[in-house]
Amino acid sequence: MKKFILPFVVIMAMMLSSCGITNLAFRYQEMKENEAKAKASTKTTVPPTIDGPNILNICYNADYPDDCLMDIYRDNTTDKNRAVVMIHGGVWLNNTDKSSIKQDKDFFLSIKNDKEGAMHKGFHVVNIEYRRIAVGQSTHTFRDMIDDIRTAIQYIQDHADEYNILSDLIVTYGYSSGAHLAELYSYKWQEETGMSPVSFSPIKVGLCIAKSGISDFANEKFLDCDVFGFTSDTSLRESIKKLCQDNGIASSEQEVAPYIRSYLYKTLLGINSNENDVKRIAADSNNQDKINKASPLYYVKQINQKDLPLQARVSSVTEAILLHGGQDTFAPISMAEDLNTALGTGFCKLFTMPNAGHELKHEDASDDAVYEEFEDYVTEKLIEITNDTSVHLSATHPDIKFD
Repeated sequence: MKKFILPFVVIMAMMLSSCGITNLAFRYQEMKENEAKAKASTKTTVPPTIDGPNILNICYNADYPDDCLMDIYRDNTTDKNRAVVMIHGGVWLNNTDKSSIKQDKDFFLSIKNDKEGAMHKGFHVVNIEYRRIAVGQSTHTFRDMIDDIRTAIQYIQDHADEYNILSDLIVTYGYSSGAHLAELYSYKWQEETGMSPVSFSPIKVGLCIAKSGISDFANEKFLDCDVFGFTSDTSLRESIKKLCQDNGIASSEQEVAPYIRSYLYKTLLGINSNENDVKRIAADSNNQDKINKASPLYYVKQINQKDLPLQARVSSVTEAILLHGGQDTFAPISMAEDLNTALGTGFCKLFTMPNAGHELKHEDASDDAVYEEFEDYVTEKLIEITNDTSVHLSATHPDIKFD
């Protein structure tokens, strides 16, 4: 009998050592059950905090009171304005710091239209928190994140009068993974009604502003991406390494990179696979639907296949403003170029900072010039939205005139 014991132990040891990352990524049922138990035992909603004209930590989904929170920033409590909905980045992980939104928040709040006859003077800014990936603890996919964003926007619509928000149109904004979600939300479509697709959003998305967005999970260069190329922030890099190390995944950045890349890819897209080579995962026909449905570019191409008359396309398709770094090693510039091409003239404007990476740090005067041009263009478009006639932003399309 003893002669059978040693081989059995050796085989079991080999199986356990080779399945560390697989077990970490794909204990879906167990994680979901634990998550449900934790949610049921700790489901308490804390009242929002009033900070001058701002309303912070509003729970928009009582089922997830720790994750589904929003902050509404306003210049004052009297102006009724449309909202810029900010979806901040952080590699879809739950260890991000929302203090990074301050510069962009302040930029949007500073845009004012003082001309007589303007529908409203400026914008409120709504920053959305949502369910994200906690390494080894949760299996939230892009579907959960998009559902949270939709629920948040439904909440905005339902409480528009309470918060002095004009709810006929919103602007979506995001950076990096937040830009991916802003794009995906803006271009996700449900069933087709007549010649025009019906928007997934309860409030029309009039404009999508995306910085360093991930728009195609089948992009070949993205499958080779430097998973740590999204940031030079040492603390964030170390935090991600620690998340891996705490769950038994390697130790050095070089060792962590392939694991975290495949882990993020599979977990975010909801792909259950023992394969850890991202290119093989992407090439597997069984995964194509999930890859497509996570990719904003896919939805734009679906819209293009409907071959809508130009007038219908203008009234249905959200205009995009994209800012991307030409040296981005995490979300390759080809992603932004492909989305720009698919949307086409009059529906998308791409600004490329030639020497900037994923973080869009200004490397030289040419980057400075592009960023200034981008901000001027965004300001111009947002001022258009403050006017009655600009609900259809693409009314500026050269081949369309609205009566």
